[in-house]
Amino acid sequence: MHEPHVLVVDDERSQRAAYKRVLRRSGYRVSCAASGKDGLQMLIDQRPDLVLLDVMMPAMSGHEFLRRLKQLERRRRPGYEDQFSAFTAPPVIFVSGRTRLHDRIDGLDAGASDYVTKPFEADDLRARIRRLLRDEQRHHILKMTIN
Repeated sequence: MHEPHVLVVDDERSQRAAYKRVLRRSGYRVSCAASGKDGLQMLIDQRPDLVLLDVMMPAMSGHEFLRRLKQLERRRRPGYEDQFSAFTAPPVIFVSGRTRLHDRIDGLDAGASDYVTKPFEADDLRARIRRLLRDEQRHHILKMTIN
């Protein structure tokens, strides 16, 4: 059975440790990056099933990370013959201390699959991850059926 792989991108060590603890207890394989730059490289190298992404990070915000991720995915169109030719972006859950409605809407409009506020509730986070992974699996099966 496939052990789902979650990439956590957060500049705060304590947050990375908390995610790792919660997710490993639920049977997920977890990788962590302390910056957006490292997170993008890990995403390319490891191809995780889902990304938990902090919104407010120095050097590269979560919004910038997501913008670059979408650029990588667009590069997979026919005619591109490079390492990204088969790249499909995994679902991304923004995690942020910004709790105002317009912040959540901005995150979803930017392309995040979901938005969770800090401090997070472990059961809520796990349920959102399960839902997104189920949706991705259904989408993959449907795509294979059509082709």
